[in-house]
Amino acid sequence: MLKGAYEIADLPLAVVERLFPPGTSARKIILCGNHGDPIYHQRFHDILSYLRGLGPVPPRLSIHTNGSFRDRAWWDETARILSRHDRVVFSIDGLEDTNHLYRVNARWSTILDGIAACRGKAGMIWKFIVFKHNQHQVEEARRLAVELGFDDFNLVRSDRFGGRWKVGGVDPMAPTIPFEALLQRVKGA
Repeated sequence: MLKGAYEIADLPLAVVERLFPPGTSARKIILCGNHGDPIYHQRFHDILSYLRGLGPVPPRLSIHTNGSFRDRAWWDETARILSRHDRVVFSIDGLEDTNHLYRVNARWSTILDGIAACRGKAGMIWKFIVFKHNQHQVEEARRLAVELGFDDFNLVRSDRFGGRWKVGGVDPMAPTIPFEALLQRVKGA
């Protein structure tokens, strides 16, 4: 294995079952990948179903995803397992013409499939990380979030600016509009 590389592996369902044995009382469980996206787990629906069965009161599930590359049937199955108390946080950093610049290879149409399937079945949050290439879209994205049925729209600062990407002392991805000004624009949209 290369230095700094890591093996890509799904967390086995058996490990999830050991971490959360039957009868576990958890208020909320967050499914958020560190080196990947939880929706790409081969047994994702099995894990959701298992966690949904914990109790006596099932935990609220929160899924953090870019929402891409799953078809409508897959999303319909996901929405069938979730409840209105659960949340799907869609990390969508821009609109169709810019989202893929940070979320490399993301497919806009499949993200829309996920949103359509989850609308009204689970809570939905649009998480928008601001970059120079998408800062001009915050108001339009906020309006689209309302149109698509999102419960909330969260503008997020990236922690990646100012590092190794600087060119001539400037980070080419860093927004040129102050974050607070962008927040004001979103509130007005």
